[in-house]
Amino acid sequence: MPFRFRLEALLSMRERQQEMAEAQLSRVLGRLQDCREAMDILENRLSKARNQLASGIESGITASEYSAHSNNISALEARLEEFRKEETRLRMEANRARHNLKVAHRERELVDKLKARKYEEWLSEEQQREQNEADDLSTIRYIRQHQ
Repeated sequence: MPFRFRLEALLSMRERQQEMAEAQLSRVLGRLQDCREAMDILENRLSKARNQLASGIESGITASEYSAHSNNISALEARLEEFRKEETRLRMEANRARHNLKVAHRERELVDKLKARKYEEWLSEEQQREQNEADDLSTIRYIRQHQ
């Protein structure tokens, strides 16, 4: 009789849960990377805008030009702050996703170990059964030879 693990459906479910947790972590890390790239771009634009303002001040810009540069810098700073908050939120979400993945992995591993233990038990029982059959055949031969 071949080995049959009665909790195979549970093992499959645990494997799917782990795959889903891995996919969720991957999605969050991708969004976090996108956020960081956007922040880098904004920081570069902000640096350029500040340098332009400083150059303009040195060369003597008008009040309206100064106001336009200042408003642009303020808008960039506000957007950068929004991205920083988003980065913080995504880091927390990534930590939760990592935790969920650890839990899913642990639960799948637990069922895997149970399956391995049950397989070893089955194998031992099969070997014992085969030994008993061999012993029975030997006994039958012995009895036939000594009758």
